[in-house]
Amino acid sequence: LGYRLCLYEFANLLSVYSVLVYRFIGGDVSFNPNIDARTFDTICSEQKGGQVFDVREPAELETDGRFPNAVNIPLGEVDSAFALSEADFKAKYGVPKPRVTDDNIIFVCKVGKRSLTACKSIEKYGYKKYGFLFIQGRI
Repeated sequence: LGYRLCLYEFANLLSVYSVLVYRFIGGDVSFNPNIDARTFDTICSEQKGGQVFDVREPAELETDGRFPNAVNIPLGEVDSAFALSEADFKAKYGVPKPRVTDDNIIFVCKVGKRSLTACKSIEKYGYKKYGFLFIQGRI
């Protein structure tokens, strides 16, 4: 029920805010400016993972709102977070660490710059398939 509620909230979010999604898969870039709840559901339910990480600062989450079901890892922590062991990552953030082979890791921020920076910062750990999403406006 909580996951379906997330999709409902996300669909409502799409109807109110301008949302752009960039998805990078093995060097090929597919861009879909009109992502819908079904596409987001597909990305999140793929067997290889699908975790959403919000790279905004905790204070921004309080003022601008939280992205449904996203794990907050502020941009300044992304590099050190992805350097953690699987056990330490899970202990600190409460979710499994994404596998290097996952192709649907999504970073979220307010404008897109920090999300893209987060994507680039995990490449040195072997991650090559990821995406980022940004939301303009209040969640």
